[in-house]
Amino acid sequence: MVLAGVREEEVTRLFKLSDTPLVLVYCVSPDGTIDHVIINNVKGIFDLVKCLVDLGHTRIGYIGWIEGSSDSRHQLDAFKDSMRKLGIKVDGNLVLEIQYEKDRDVYKVVEEYLNMDNLPTATVAVFAMKVANQLGLNIPDDLSITGFGDSAYSRDLIPSLTMVCVNPRQLGTYAGKLLIERRKNQNNEIIKQVALGTHLVICESYFKPKASRE
Repeated sequence: MVLAGVREEEVTRLFKLSDTPLVLVYCVSPDGTIDHVIINNVKGIFDLVKCLVDLGHTRIGYIGWIEGSSDSRHQLDAFKDSMRKLGIKVDGNLVLEIQYEKDRDVYKVVEEYLNMDNLPTATVAVFAMKVANQLGLNIPDDLSITGFGDSAYSRDLIPSLTMVCVNPRQLGTYAGKLLIERRKNQNNEIIKQVALGTHLVICESYFKPKASRE
């Protein structure tokens, strides 16, 4: 069985209840005892933040989950580390950490964030696009939005979304290989980890901050 983006407590529960071999995608088990395929968040997020900084952005926000998936936490940590490495102060007011159990109405939480008085000039948050459009914000004139995910999905948005992307076919291929290997040798105590690289897809959703164009 291949599980993608599952909350860690669910992983532990399913693993204990089932004898079926498991491979995790976008997450790891709390005790590190399940084969998994993850993304190199460190390089991917750094490339994304650097492209914003190179355009002149310094008020860069981040919206993401903080519970349930190790991949989400790693992305946030990578964002903060990238900002520091590039000499940009992380403004806690611009970082929205969505709690899975508490913030069920995600779009309402994001709307409150985007209604702040001193809006960031750019943010890393895929699902901010819909709310920004509903609020009448012009992307990227009022706000540059970038994300982390699937390049095919990014091009379907209006405007198309600049994203750090991973090859989904490669992701599935590695997960399938790990599952086949685990089924052949379920007693093997060596846990296998595959960390896939990313590539930056430049689209229409980001531009220089408005102040630098005036």
